[in-house]
Amino acid sequence: MELDRDTLNEIIDLLTPHMEGERERRALLRLALGDIPLLQQIEFTGATQFFLVEMINKLKAFGEIKPGVQALWAVLLEVRDKGWVGVDKQQRIDILRHNVNGKLPFEPEWCIVPAGPFLMGSDKSKDPKAYNDETPQRTVDIPYDYRIGKYPVTWVQFEPFVNTGGYTNRTCWTKSGWAWREKEGVVKPWLWDNADWRIANHPANGISWYEAYAYCKWLSEQFGYEVRLPTESEWEKAARGTDGLIYPWGNTLDKNKCNVDKFGIGGTTPVGKYSPAGDSPYGCADMVGNVWEWCLTKWERDYNSSEDNIAEDDTHRVVRGGLFYLQGIARAAVRNYNVPGHRSRYGGLRLATPILFS
Repeated sequence: MELDRDTLNEIIDLLTPHMEGERERRALLRLALGDIPLLQQIEFTGATQFFLVEMINKLKAFGEIKPGVQALWAVLLEVRDKGWVGVDKQQRIDILRHNVNGKLPFEPEWCIVPAGPFLMGSDKSKDPKAYNDETPQRTVDIPYDYRIGKYPVTWVQFEPFVNTGGYTNRTCWTKSGWAWREKEGVVKPWLWDNADWRIANHPANGISWYEAYAYCKWLSEQFGYEVRLPTESEWEKAARGTDGLIYPWGNTLDKNKCNVDKFGIGGTTPVGKYSPAGDSPYGCADMVGNVWEWCLTKWERDYNSSEDNIAEDDTHRVVRGGLFYLQGIARAAVRNYNVPGHRSRYGGLRLATPILFS
């Protein structure tokens, strides 16, 4: 089976962020792999094995072989033995992921939330701060396992979407989102050029629902499996577990477990700053305070209505989790909403996927 140029570029692009080498190492790999005229005619035969050995020798001459380069050999040898025949995109990605320490670049750390019922909403007799739109408290069943991001999406994770043309990739956007982008002239995040807010390991904020949705679509293309915003019920279960906790960690506000205005920070904090003390029963961090997080779900004030998670149109969307000020709304059951084009320093996102893999 031929190892075509596109496959080689896929391998190189995937592994480059995991390599300690700099521009010269990437250039050497491209020279060894991508710029050999007869490359597309080479099949995995004994001669190709010799070709791989020659590549290793070149890199040895350049310097020590780093772990990422060793991973490259593992990928190439696996492809040599199995070929791409009958291997679909997801399986290819799984092969590559297996050889780069378990995850793709900018892939989030996931928490698994098992299927089953949980208490959703608030009981005012137990939580006097509860608003009417959080009631009544009732049992809701989510009949499937799912994964949710351990942390809000950070600027480091969001930046590749911007830098690789995500804002001009029509396939990532809803019809309404694309119309909003064109009307408003949106080509980058609102806070992209603001060094006071765009901090690498802080939540990516100033992100509209339209941008959050497009980012999820882009990630789905990169990873080969569905990535989306969590539904409102998925978000709440992940935030408080099955027993209706007021906060992810229990029923008492604690300055050592979240970022809200009472504690005088006045801005976003690095994701995971309060982990594990402030984590939810499923290990999710920053589920209250820091930034609001967009949900897939359309806003309905009637909490008993069924969720509408259809992506298209310009309907108000749910945000959850509170933010770094107004401590009274930094509770696991607090609900809010905004128009999908809304951008503010208080708003970010967290990812979810119904796909589980070991």
